[in-house]
Amino acid sequence: MAIRSGSDPLPPNRFVRYRWWVLLAISLGVAMIIMDATIVSVSIPSIVADLGISSTEIQWVQEIYTLLFAALLLTWGRLADRLGRRRVMLTGVVIFVAASLLCAAASSGGVLILGRAVQGFGGSMILPTTLALLNANFQGRERGIAFAVWVRRAAGWPPSARCWAGG
Repeated sequence: MAIRSGSDPLPPNRFVRYRWWVLLAISLGVAMIIMDATIVSVSIPSIVADLGISSTEIQWVQEIYTLLFAALLLTWGRLADRLGRRRVMLTGVVIFVAASLLCAAASSGGVLILGRAVQGFGGSMILPTTLALLNANFQGRERGIAFAVWVRRAAGWPPSARCWAGG
C-alpha cells in the first residue's frame, strides 16, 4: 500500500461514500464498550439483591471485564492487521452482544462472571480496530473530525440528560 499525503483524496471505491456511516458504527461500538466498563459499578446493589452474590464474586464481576479487555488490546490490534480490521471488529461486536445477553440472563454469580469475561474478550477486539478503521477511511480534515468524534465517544461525551439533571 502506498503512503499518501494528507491532501490526496481517497481512492475511488464503493466504501468511500459510506465513511460517515462507518464513523457512526465505530462510535456506537466505542460507546458500547466504554459504557459497559462503567455500568456495573452503578448496578452493584441490584446485582447483589437479585443474585445474592458475595463481595468476592462482585469484585470478580467488576474486574474480570477490565482485566481481559486490557490484557488483549494489543493482541487483537496486531491480529486485526493480519486478519482484517472490519472482520475483527464485527466479530468482537457479535461476541460482545452475545455475552451481554448471557449477563442479562445470568442466574448466578458464576454465570455473570463468565459473561463479563466474554464481554471483555469481545470488547478487546472492538477498541483497537476502531482507530485503524478511522485511519483507513478518512483523509485530511475529515480524519481530524472523525478522530474528534471518536475521542468524544471514548470519553463518554456528551453526557446523558440524566447526568445533567443530577441523577
